[in-house]
Amino acid sequence: ATSHPPVEGELRKGRAPRVIWVLAWGALGAFALECARSTSGNGVDHTKTKAHFEPAEKVAKVVDSTGAGDTFNAAVISALGSAASMDVGEALKMGCRVAGKKVAQ
Repeated sequence: ATSHPPVEGELRKGRAPRVIWVLAWGALGAFALECARSTSGNGVDHTKTKAHFEPAEKVAKVVDSTGAGDTFNAAVISALGSAASMDVGEALKMGCRVAGKKVAQ
């Protein structure tokens, strides 16, 4: 039998330990809202909600912004998927950093 970390097991059951909404806002940066699941498992616990903001990465010259949003999304998902305890603010920072490098190419 394959052993799964506790978070992966909860995800397989459809019960993630937290809910995260992420909104990329182009040259402004990105926002996220992080909520803990309610103890009943239905919905979120609004008393444990945290807002995050990360400004866009500054680049000397924007060469091509095509795909920057997809690049941002992939970097955030990768960061959040790398560790169950990954800080959402750090994931946004990584997404903005990688998207900034993308637009400068």
